[in-house]
Amino acid sequence: MRGIIVLMLMLVFIISLSPKQLKAETYSLTIYAPQGVNIFISGVGSKTVGTSGYVRFEGLLRGEVYVVSASSSIVIDGITYYFSYWSMDITSRSNPIEITIWHDMEIKANYGRYKLTVKLLKIGDKSLPTDTKNQAYIEIDGWKATGVYEDYLYVDKGTYTIKVAETLYINPQSRYLIQEWSDGKYGSSRTVSVSGDKTLKAYYKLQYYLNVSSPYGIPSGGGWHDEGVKVSFSISSPVYGGWGVRYVCIGYSIGNVLYSGSSGTVTMNSPYTVYFQWKTQYILNIVSNPPGVIAGLESKWYDSGSIASVSVPSTIYANPSTKYVFTGWSGDLTATSPEENVVMDKAKTIIANYKTQYAVDIKVVGREAPASLNLVVNGESITASIGHHYVKWIDADQTLTISVPVTIDVKPDTRYRFKQWIGGYIGENSTINVKVDSPIIIAALYELEFKVTVESQYGVANGSGWYSRGTAASISIDPIVTVAKGVREVFKGWSIDVNTPRTSITVNQPLIIKAQWSEQYSVRFKFKDFQERIIIPKYIIIQASNNSKVILSNYDGVWLDKGVHKLESVVLDGVNILAETVILNISSPLEVIVKCKVYDVEVNVKDILGLPISNCSISIIFINGTRISKTADYNGVTRFLGLPEGFYTLIASHLEEKIVVFNAADRRVNVVMTFSWPLITIITIIATAIIIAVVVTLRRRSKR
Repeated sequence: MRGIIVLMLMLVFIISLSPKQLKAETYSLTIYAPQGVNIFISGVGSKTVGTSGYVRFEGLLRGEVYVVSASSSIVIDGITYYFSYWSMDITSRSNPIEITIWHDMEIKANYGRYKLTVKLLKIGDKSLPTDTKNQAYIEIDGWKATGVYEDYLYVDKGTYTIKVAETLYINPQSRYLIQEWSDGKYGSSRTVSVSGDKTLKAYYKLQYYLNVSSPYGIPSGGGWHDEGVKVSFSISSPVYGGWGVRYVCIGYSIGNVLYSGSSGTVTMNSPYTVYFQWKTQYILNIVSNPPGVIAGLESKWYDSGSIASVSVPSTIYANPSTKYVFTGWSGDLTATSPEENVVMDKAKTIIANYKTQYAVDIKVVGREAPASLNLVVNGESITASIGHHYVKWIDADQTLTISVPVTIDVKPDTRYRFKQWIGGYIGENSTINVKVDSPIIIAALYELEFKVTVESQYGVANGSGWYSRGTAASISIDPIVTVAKGVREVFKGWSIDVNTPRTSITVNQPLIIKAQWSEQYSVRFKFKDFQERIIIPKYIIIQASNNSKVILSNYDGVWLDKGVHKLESVVLDGVNILAETVILNISSPLEVIVKCKVYDVEVNVKDILGLPISNCSISIIFINGTRISKTADYNGVTRFLGLPEGFYTLIASHLEEKIVVFNAADRRVNVVMTFSWPLITIITIIATAIIIAVVVTLRRRSKR
């Protein structure tokens, strides 16, 4: 406990000691100055600066404050120099000066030969008001004095920087502004060349602030203006806010006085406040749907709270076949009348809505169309005339149903028939559905038709029906109709002087066409010679009851018209072999046997001795040039069967050629040849015998 008390007493003692007693550190102060300057330090003494250019004071206590002074002026070489300022570790223009020692220090006493003076004045060398002095300052070569209108500094010859306050405010709306220097320079910061004592004056002018304010836009003309100057101010009007909002200047006020216009002037004899007045306007934007339907639509501005009257056409024709029909307002206006009033309490866009309608032009066309007909258009019955137009307006993209009658009867055998739609719609159905997406001209094309009736007592006649004028009607019928066995009807022709069973006729009027028939019976012919052998001729010729000639090459079931006919010829190998004319009375199926003049001819070939010549070639040439060749047998006999009556040329060839003309009706032909091989053989033997006899005789004679 006693130890704690001792410690506390020692702490109190230490605290009570002065810094000088606590610390005994000492420092030096070196002062530089021109030779001859006297330096004095309070409580220490004085010293004069010698040739070394400085004096030093030792033993100065740490933390002690000393008053240091230097000679206010000195004369060097007859020239007086004046104390100007302290520098180095201390910067100050005070002389004497208080210095607190904390360490070894060095200071310099600076002297100048010339006095550089700076003054702040109003224009006209008038003094500035004292209420701006606290804002004033003068800075010479870095030495700044505040709250003064005048200051000086001793300097040597050279160039120095001077700075002064640019503005001195009397109040926020009145001030002095440096205008120029007494030597004609401008600006609050400048340099000056010194070669002798010099005084510079900074002249200030009085200015007032013109406050031009506006809740909208950017006004011009506001700011500081010289006293007595006439200043113009203005603002651009209108000023646009957000979309569809603008503000229009209606005038301005200066104090409590109102003026019209968006510009004016004021003489600056005091501070002024100009305040621009405005009114709010909203845009009314009118658009059409579809866009561009209404020409010349303009957006207009209306004062806030005013009533805008709007009006649009109820119907607008884009062209004779397209129009727009008003259906109502939308957007910021909901109404159905094309004329409405709108309260302008904000920017508004209203839309005039229109529906597009297209003209559907329906007409009846055709070279020979009906004078009029009943149309059904979307369930509505309408009468349309030939050459006239029925126009119906239809909403765009709607479907229009149109129906016309398929046929229009004029008489039982004459009518008009719908052919097709032409124009904006192509189709053959009499009822159509048309999507209307543009103006359409639709024509119902009709054609005049005539009834063609094809009739026949037998068979099935084809081709009856209705035909457009000038078109071809194809009519036909089977040309042969079997009625009973061996009995048939054969197509003879049509009542329109056409004989072919299939034909085409041009229809230009109603027609009744009848098929004409001829009754025929089956006739079988059998041809026989006088030996009752069957003959097959090449063809026969029959003179029909109408004196026409009928040539037939098929005889088994020949069809002949009912009536009396005559069998004129039965031709075989170009020769009529009919024995006698045959009259045919045809009234039922029958069989006819016809006798023909056909003969068998035997040819005998012999030599002059009456010996038969075998292997002799025998040819017969018919009248028509037909040639038949055979070879004689061993007996020299050749037979030609079934030769038609008539003359033939016979050629026999055997070592020589022999020609004979004969009639088949002779039935036998003898041919005598001069030479034959048997005859030649006999002659040869005889000749040989004679030669041998002669030879033998001659030899006998020679031996004799």
